Amino acid sequence: MTNPAKDETTRSVDIEGVDPLSLFGRNDANLRLVERSYPVHVTYREGKLAVKGDPASVDEVSAILTTLSDLVRRGGRAAAAGSQGRNQPLERAPGRFALAHQQPRRGLRQRRGMAPHLRIEPGRPARPRSHLSRTGAQHSSMTNPAKDETTRSVDIEGVDPLSLFGRNDANLRLVERSYPVHVTYREGKLAVKGDPAAVDEVSAILTTLSDLVRRGAVLEEHDVHNFIGLTDAGDREESRTLYERPVLFSFDKRTVRVKTLGQARYVAALQRHDIVFAIGPAGTGKTYLAVAAAVSALKSRQVERIVLVRPAVEAGESLGFLPGDMKEKVDPYLRPLYDALNDLLSYEKIRRFLDLGVIEVAPLAYMRGRTLNSAFVILDEAQNTTLGQMKMFLTRLGYGSKAVITGDVTQIDLGASMVSGLVEVQNILKGVHDLSFVYLNERDVVRHHLVREIIRAFEEHEENGREQKRGGEGG
Repeated sequence: MTNPAKDETTRSVDIEGVDPLSLFGRNDANLRLVERSYPVHVTYREGKLAVKGDPASVDEVSAILTTLSDLVRRGGRAAAAGSQGRNQPLERAPGRFALAHQQPRRGLRQRRGMAPHLRIEPGRPARPRSHLSRTGAQHSSMTNPAKDETTRSVDIEGVDPLSLFGRNDANLRLVERSYPVHVTYREGKLAVKGDPAAVDEVSAILTTLSDLVRRGAVLEEHDVHNFIGLTDAGDREESRTLYERPVLFSFDKRTVRVKTLGQARYVAALQRHDIVFAIGPAGTGKTYLAVAAAVSALKSRQVERIVLVRPAVEAGESLGFLPGDMKEKVDPYLRPLYDALNDLLSYEKIRRFLDLGVIEVAPLAYMRGRTLNSAFVILDEAQNTTLGQMKMFLTRLGYGSKAVITGDVTQIDLGASMVSGLVEVQNILKGVHDLSFVYLNERDVVRHHLVREIIRAFEEHEENGREQKRGGEGG
């Protein structure tokens, strides 16, 4: 199929019956090499490769991929030239050939020159982790006393490799970034090599994950994060129950499932307590899950309305100068709450609920003097409330109502002379038993994996700043 506007073609290459890992290479290195060498984009779905790009390049690449897939069917294994020595067990596979040995036709336009010994760049070195522990998992192992390293084999026979490894082997790379180990795959087995304690821990994690895939799970990076660093058997078993007995909310447009252990504990607190404080960094689902719980409670008639509240003024300005009525003034500040509603309910239903007052949005300043009966009330961005505002909000709750207060105490926008009510209320209410404080952390982040790394980097930076300040005061 040709697109005249862009002069591009998409062609399908059938690789049915071909082991994708043998053809694509480690971390899809072979496909990336093709894309670096020709002005094309290659994607894989349901036994077929789709090659899109310049027509001449598409013809050339399709022919190459057809030839390579035929070789793999006969027992070969494709590899980017220069990768020898990086994965020794695969080196011995019969019929091994290198993509870089495929010569382009003369005169074909290329995006970059083809290097005869193009090497795959090594990934970021694994960081040692203090959370490693021996699990006693039973696997075949071999120890190298000279380097104090162990190689352990994990059987994943019957497991779909793509469901376990993730897109571009993202799940395996995440494990290697988190532990000082190297993981390779061959003939239904994963070989884990590295520090003995790390090998034990990673082997136990991979065994658990492969069992989940056998039961139908398709793993993403946040699923792997749920098991990294869990040295306690009880926590590991609790994480497993997220997949065996998932916590679900079902709505018009989608079904919501908790994705981390922290989120599961958060939802459990929402179900058991009338007042819940959720404190944690961005991307942990604090607001989204609160809205999901509120809509679920409304749907099951546990409450009669939902009230969405947010400190509308984060830098000391007044709402009065903004154009429009109260709703139009505060709507821009409540956009994250609207986004969550739009993700769960149809536009028509949201509009009807807003018109009938079943869903109400209000700035925190307009809550004074009200009593909220049979309502599910959400106070978002609570780190930007003063202590007086926090007290005022908490005392609005009437009979049959529930309240969720969410915030990130590391992103306070109040003036330097003002104290966050969300920070102070933790000490004030710590003796009250019928409410709950839930603390989420970077392990519960379900956005882009770099968000988790950014949060961790900022935490380390802030901790270093506090240590330097204490050192300066001591001197």
